[in-house]
Amino acid sequence: DHQGQMMQFFRYFNIYYSRVGYRLFVIFGLVLVSGMLEVVGLSLLAPILGAAGGGESNDALSVTIRRIFDYLPFGMTLTTLLLFMIAVIVIKAVLNFLQLVYSLHLRTEIRKKLQREIVHHYSGLKYEIHLGQDSGKINNLIVNEVPRFLKSFIEFTRIPVSVVHILIYFDHP
Repeated sequence: DHQGQMMQFFRYFNIYYSRVGYRLFVIFGLVLVSGMLEVVGLSLLAPILGAAGGGESNDALSVTIRRIFDYLPFGMTLTTLLLFMIAVIVIKAVLNFLQLVYSLHLRTEIRKKLQREIVHHYSGLKYEIHLGQDSGKINNLIVNEVPRFLKSFIEFTRIPVSVVHILIYFDHP
């Protein structure tokens, strides 16, 4: 049921957005730009193969890339195509690295914030309530449930990466 899955996605989105705010969009933005660079890198393969084979490919993608290179001060040669492709791959790798570092930073921040909230919540309770509580519940909450929440956040931030990759490879010939 696709509608149920979308509702579940937005429910989790609201939970994580309440924890990290606009920074969730920063992660999604980095994923989107990285995905677009992946498309550019893949798009360069046809002209490179055409140039390496001694001929020119006349598919729409190759023609578009040739037009782009016509506006640049250097011509479209095998060397410039390879250098451009290497630059795209390096930029994409840097963006992927930034996305991972930023995501790690957010996970650390969420962990600290959740643990502080739990401790603050329990420290505000009356002494009589503490006597009736099982100390294992508090420990379980901090030791087991916070990491489970963080694991779900990690998996949630992987969803847009998977969607972008599916769209790239599904749409790209």
